[in-house]
Amino acid sequence: MRVLNETTDELSLIHASVAQLTAGGSLTILGMVLFTASVLGTSDALAMAQAAAALFALGLVVLFANMAETVELDKRGGQIRRRTRRFLLTRTHSYPLAAATRVELREARMTATPLVSRVEAFLVLADGTRIRIGDARPRLTTHPMAPAVRVARFLELPLSGPFKG
Repeated sequence: MRVLNETTDELSLIHASVAQLTAGGSLTILGMVLFTASVLGTSDALAMAQAAAALFALGLVVLFANMAETVELDKRGGQIRRRTRRFLLTRTHSYPLAAATRVELREARMTATPLVSRVEAFLVLADGTRIRIGDARPRLTTHPMAPAVRVARFLELPLSGPFKG
């Protein structure tokens, strides 16, 4: 996740797959270009039009399958809002900000190499609910989780886990 907006009263984090957006957009554009070329007349127009339609459809599926997740921390309203968008559906969950107890980092080894690990950051609530606030991309173990550190500082919460950057 990356920080989208930060003021003294509000912090917004967003996670969207840039690779998926790029791939979907590229496939869609390539499909349109191939279809235009087939309409302008080539020796194998029907096969090119079919390939263009398939690439265009695949591009749209990749674009709409992209999931976006937003976490908003609102000090003034005392709320944590988590929005998840997949396809055309949006789910919103709200939690009281006062229920946040700590920011937790978790690690899981991905390979036998000790430097590569999977790291996730969570905002932990008093009832045990975990709200994901950090990505799970491979990182060097010495790299601090920037969104987790910013959330911990913003909410003045302790940061627990193997990386306390």
